[in-house]
Amino acid sequence: MVRTSLWALRETLDTRHVPALRSALEAYLDGLFKLELGYACNLACTYCSAGPDYKGLRSLAELRRVVERAFELGYRKIAFSGGEPTIHPDLLELVAHTKRIGFELRLLATNGVKLADEGYIRELALAGIQGAIFSLDVFDEEKQDGLFGGANRYPDVIRALNGILGTTDWPVILTAVVNRVTADHLTQYVEAVAALQEKHG
Repeated sequence: MVRTSLWALRETLDTRHVPALRSALEAYLDGLFKLELGYACNLACTYCSAGPDYKGLRSLAELRRVVERAFELGYRKIAFSGGEPTIHPDLLELVAHTKRIGFELRLLATNGVKLADEGYIRELALAGIQGAIFSLDVFDEEKQDGLFGGANRYPDVIRALNGILGTTDWPVILTAVVNRVTADHLTQYVEAVAALQEKHG
């Protein structure tokens, strides 16, 4: 549903689509518990508020306690976040644990770098991930790699996005930071999303 709503925006840039999109996203994410696995990340984005000193990862034992308490409090939707959650060595076990105890919706908030490996996408799906909140600010290699802090990771991220859309039925929510680098590329962004839909249906 969410992916369809995102694709709907590509029909035109008519703002009449925005309320329907917002409504769909709000319903989908209502009651979502955001679990931060730590601040460590495999990128150094120029706009990130977490500096280089924020490198810690929370232990599996602590994270299990947190998700169990969240479930007791009535949460049934969870997003694994960071930092970058895919660099946590116990992510797959933690996802599987949330599935076992009864979380009904399990999302991954990611920059996508590690998901360039389709094998890892399959591992995440088998563990219980059902959708992705995907950070991509601009569909332009030079500009996006600049925002990544100079890391040459844009090809990996595009490969990951195509891998998710081509091998899973996950809804994908794209998030972007709008700043002086990206503001002039919003139309291009929507057109790129349209091209992805054309490719993957």
